[in-house]
Amino acid sequence: MPSSIFNSNANERLPTGNWLATWLITFILCLTSVLGWEWYCRHIGFTPEGVADTADLWVQARKRASTVGKDGVILIGASRIQLGINTEVMSHYIKTHPVQLALDGSQFMPVLENIAADDNITGTVIVDMELGKVNHEARNSDKRTIELVRYYESHKNAAPYGAIQPLEDWLTKNSTVYLLSASLVQIPKRCLPGN
Repeated sequence: MPSSIFNSNANERLPTGNWLATWLITFILCLTSVLGWEWYCRHIGFTPEGVADTADLWVQARKRASTVGKDGVILIGASRIQLGINTEVMSHYIKTHPVQLALDGSQFMPVLENIAADDNITGTVIVDMELGKVNHEARNSDKRTIELVRYYESHKNAAPYGAIQPLEDWLTKNSTVYLLSASLVQIPKRCLPGN
């Protein structure tokens, strides 16, 4: 008598169905999800080039400048300080990550005046300046920087990313709790039994 293994047919055990339709629907759902997310991200200001130097991005950095405290370092000026200082390297030598408020081809005075008027800023401000440009006429001729400071004043209380803001706030709040409760070295030790 032959074994039951020899009597079975592998084709009888395969699931039946319209696999072409299943794969086609799956592909369409995935494509729709990716395109929808891409549209939403572009709609709220993200670009494929990476981080675009926009007024909203500067406002977000300016808001951060008001919250870094006495250990914070704020960089203002023109392109020399914007491109000449590596903030990642600088953050290894100071207690916080520096806030970059420098603007390419701009005067520092409108930004410095705005920072000086903010009582929340108690840290160090590093200014890149040319002595020949420290006068009243040069300060008032920089319309772009003046408009940017005005834009900050009108948008400083607005959420930067619309519908994503509640998620960003939740992640920021919870990541702060976790970072304050343990360093990254202590987390694995806390998870191991016997510690």
